[in-house]
Amino acid sequence: MTEDVLTREQRDRFVHNGFVVLRNAIPQALLDEALAVATKTVPEDLNDFEEMAAGPEDRHYWNTLDDMAPFRPLNDHLQEYAEEFVGTGGLVSPDEFAQIAVRYPTGEFSSTPDHPMTTTHGNPHVDIFDESGELQPFTIAATTYLEDVHPRGGGLTVWPGTHWRIAEYLSEHSLETFSNEAVKQVLDSGASPFEVSGPAGTVVLWHNLLVHTGGCNLGRQPRIASFTRFRRHDEEETSQNAARNPFEYWDGVEK
Repeated sequence: MTEDVLTREQRDRFVHNGFVVLRNAIPQALLDEALAVATKTVPEDLNDFEEMAAGPEDRHYWNTLDDMAPFRPLNDHLQEYAEEFVGTGGLVSPDEFAQIAVRYPTGEFSSTPDHPMTTTHGNPHVDIFDESGELQPFTIAATTYLEDVHPRGGGLTVWPGTHWRIAEYLSEHSLETFSNEAVKQVLDSGASPFEVSGPAGTVVLWHNLLVHTGGCNLGRQPRIASFTRFRRHDEEETSQNAARNPFEYWDGVEK
């Protein structure tokens, strides 16, 4: 990968929207190796629609696939993209650590074009806080589609611009009191969701404050994606201020 692989337009779009979508961003060999491990690990037959529809909504493997080795070169590739925003050498290598998320078909099918993109109840959230409300700092995330993801096929669903709104909320409230009620307030103020679909090798780079969730899978195939979260070397020391100032420590973007 050469220097400045992202255009100024892509950088500006990320700052404004909190995410950017890259197409054909990953070599096929890396995708094939990662996908092979994922499909080998899951217990369901991924060619049996009825079995998948009858099972759980999704399965998450936090670095617990049978073999995580293929994710090391994938993460190395993604880190070069991520450091375009944060600055060369600014991120800690996650080595092979990744969250593999398999989102199964619901067994339901869209009858109207305005069928909701998210699941029945949905779970819009930000990842810098865990379920208990504890701060779990990271800087930027990359979601990689290991197989094609069609519209309404369980794709990552984001709310553009909400990284700014979450930062504004945190500037006015204590981080210790943050909860999904705050996310609800932000979404109630008029934010609209955007579902990312695309072929295998599609990468979504997204800000740590961006509101997101998994889309409703109304297709017949599982959505298989890898989630890699990168953090700056000084993330622990600066996380409180960074949560209120989205790009304070990002050397690759114009502030």
